[in-house]
Amino acid sequence: MIIEDVPWNENDVQPLLGMWGHLANASEGPLLISTSHPGDGQPAQHRAWLDDAVAGLTGLGIPVLGTFTAARDGVYRHSC
Repeated sequence: MIIEDVPWNENDVQPLLGMWGHLANASEGPLLISTSHPGDGQPAQHRAWLDDAVAGLTGLGIPVLGTFTAARDGVYRHSC
């Protein structure tokens, strides 16, 4: 299952973990998380928030296939 447009704010991501868990259980498959980079000059911080979210999901036993990030330049970068 693909989850798109994940917010980059840590306070917005944490409440979504439970919802993502329900989606993963319903689809009975791993998650692929797609995000859009806000282009605010803090890519390392945003990456850390997303990594924390993925760690939280895998810690709950929810498989994550990987993540894709689209920067404002339209180039996709991925982490699996």
